[in-house]
Amino acid sequence: MATKNLISSGLLIYVVALAASLILILTNFENDLGFFPDSMAYLEVSQNIADGEGIVNDKGSLVSIWPPLFPILLAIASLISGMSTLEAGLYLNSILLFATTILFYKILKKLKIANLFALSITLLFLLSHPISLFNYYLSEGLFLFLLLSSFLYYIKYLNFKKTKFLLASGIFCGFMFLTRYAGIGFIGAYFIFLLLIKRSFFYNLKKLLIFIIPQALVIIPWFLYIASFDETQPIRKFSVHIMPWAKLESFFLSIAYWFIGGDIARLFFPFLLVFFLIMYKKYDIEIRELVSSVFSNYRKIILAALTLIICYVGFLFVTVNFFDQVTPLDRRILAPIFPFMLILLGIFLNYFKGQPHLKIFSFSILLFLLLNFSGSVLPLWFHHYKNGSGYTKITWKQSDAILSLNSVDDDLPVYSNAIEIITLHTSHSARIIPGKSNRENLNSIKQEIYEGKAILVFLDAVNWRNYLIPKQELLEEFDSFEISCLEDGFIIKKK
Repeated sequence: MATKNLISSGLLIYVVALAASLILILTNFENDLGFFPDSMAYLEVSQNIADGEGIVNDKGSLVSIWPPLFPILLAIASLISGMSTLEAGLYLNSILLFATTILFYKILKKLKIANLFALSITLLFLLSHPISLFNYYLSEGLFLFLLLSSFLYYIKYLNFKKTKFLLASGIFCGFMFLTRYAGIGFIGAYFIFLLLIKRSFFYNLKKLLIFIIPQALVIIPWFLYIASFDETQPIRKFSVHIMPWAKLESFFLSIAYWFIGGDIARLFFPFLLVFFLIMYKKYDIEIRELVSSVFSNYRKIILAALTLIICYVGFLFVTVNFFDQVTPLDRRILAPIFPFMLILLGIFLNYFKGQPHLKIFSFSILLFLLLNFSGSVLPLWFHHYKNGSGYTKITWKQSDAILSLNSVDDDLPVYSNAIEIITLHTSHSARIIPGKSNRENLNSIKQEIYEGKAILVFLDAVNWRNYLIPKQELLEEFDSFEISCLEDGFIIKKK
């Protein structure tokens, strides 16, 4: 009885959200958030913002290829807490996870989904692959929070037709764009949906302007800041690329992985399918009638969610074909559409729950997804807890080459093929070694090392920079220097 009251009062979701945030902190407390190339850009920019240098890289050049909101928040969190921007990232993500969990639950409740079902679907959300992205020093967590915030206020606008909710949704959309430019896909969906509402054209246009104006007020300062620099680069360059089949295949496999990708899913999905076919035959279920009934009750919300999914995916396809062919269609880039897929699933399951002959099927799907999500995502969290991820893996921390730098003067710059690893795990300033097409710079590096003003560290495990001068050539070029060969690389110093 006490548990039922706790669920109905809505307090339990705050306990769940707090527990999720604490688990996130404990998972990353020792090894730090996972780091990837984008993470390094956010770290560099946020440190420069905190130092009062602006939204620039270490060379003082404007960084516009990544939007500024995430590094700005990292810098603010750092200045308020006194932590480094690296440490502040974990606590910023934990706050965002807490807020995102509450938001998702509130959206389900706004859709009149029963308390227990809303809580169960929120648990599925927390156990999903997109939520595991909070374990990384990336903007995905902030983007998801802003996206769900915009959707919550949009739902309120659809329900109550109050302008303040449309203004709030527009503000969140503006900040969403300043977090990831891919937010354009969702903003476009809102535009389309507003224009297609069955009112007069001028009424819809008026509402569209109300939605656009707050976004413009949020976004325009960023473009004015970009314009203040003498030399700027376009965020993306137009160029036609035909999407290869492998990328389209990756798109479908990524979505399938969310729901039936785990070992448990592959084992039990056939049984679930057979169970549904038995129910279908036994109760003579009319699928078209069921879908029609659900659609009639949730028409606007279902159309809004589907429009958001389709427009975002469409935006990605346009981006890959005409602007950036290297954009992957993987689970990370597709993560923002997952909450809407789960919301749609929740709407249908909640309706099924009210049908006596479908109630057991509804709970069976929930149990199936709970087992599947747990089986496929929890091992990712555990692996991250034990080993770290990306550039913050324990193997990098325990590298002989990295550990050997502890005995080297911190003021001594390090040339390396692993600048991210050195930046994160040492106090040294890291500089990239020259590329194969830029060998003339090697002489100046040799001179610096000869004068004892720098050292060179090469890590064998860094296999993603084939464009740099290779290991064997470096060893031949520096054969007259002191070379310390280690298990995972070598260090070159003044003899």
